[in-house]
Amino acid sequence: MKNSGTTVLFASIRMAFRLHDARMRLERSLVERRRVERRRVELALEERRLEALVRDKETLMRELEPRVKNSMTLISSLFSLESARLPDDATKQVFEDAQDRVRTISSSYDLLSRSNDSESLDSAVQIQELLRLFSETWLGGGSDIVIESRVESTRIPIKEAAAIGLIINELLTNAVKYTWPARKPGPPSPRAPSPRPSSPREPSPRAPSPREPLAPRGKGGRIVLDLHRVEGSIPIAVTDNGVGLPPGYDLERSDRLGLKLIQTLASQCGGSLSLSRGRGLCAKVVIPVASPAPQ
Repeated sequence: MKNSGTTVLFASIRMAFRLHDARMRLERSLVERRRVERRRVELALEERRLEALVRDKETLMRELEPRVKNSMTLISSLFSLESARLPDDATKQVFEDAQDRVRTISSSYDLLSRSNDSESLDSAVQIQELLRLFSETWLGGGSDIVIESRVESTRIPIKEAAAIGLIINELLTNAVKYTWPARKPGPPSPRAPSPRPSSPREPSPRAPSPREPLAPRGKGGRIVLDLHRVEGSIPIAVTDNGVGLPPGYDLERSDRLGLKLIQTLASQCGGSLSLSRGRGLCAKVVIPVASPAPQ
């Protein structure tokens, strides 16, 4: 009987320890479950907060884009009014060149406001619009200068896209103004109007096909615009068949505002400008850009 009682006692003790261990495991499991549940609630609240921030940012961008564009349109109109009342042709040209630059920036924001992507622009669509504005301004009145567009369609971040638009505008302007001095090409009078405000629902313009001319073909000048993406950068080249650079030309000592502006914009983007002689002139700008995110 004594041995039987001892056996029962030890069995009871073992059972008590097992029950205690099971209770401790259950309590730890409940604590861990409550911790996970609290973390899940915190993550859900954080997700809702971030979604609200994204919605606020999108709303702000939608409100900001037309305001920026309208402000630029106003500035362009002021330049136009001031240039029209100036008697001095050289001063008038300065205002008109400034107006072209404002219109170029405005066209980028116009395309951005119509795009579903608020972070980048399609290079082909952007440059087609830029070339349309440039052609209206500089190649009107029966000009025999032809621009060939060899532009690859690729997504460009908006910061670089605005700079690239200005760079291309300056490269083309420089080619038209200085490449064929005997012709003295220039903008038609009156100047082309600033881009009209457009609805965000308006469809984007058609992307240009390779080698699409922007002026009637003739016996005159030819400008080739080439843009494509390589790994980590976007090279932009504007080549013409004009007189080329004068002997001894030094880019660093040049007093042309357009070339200085190109150098400044390229430098701000971490890029560079180079000029090379050949059958005419080739101006090349290389802009570093991040690779597009996978769709």
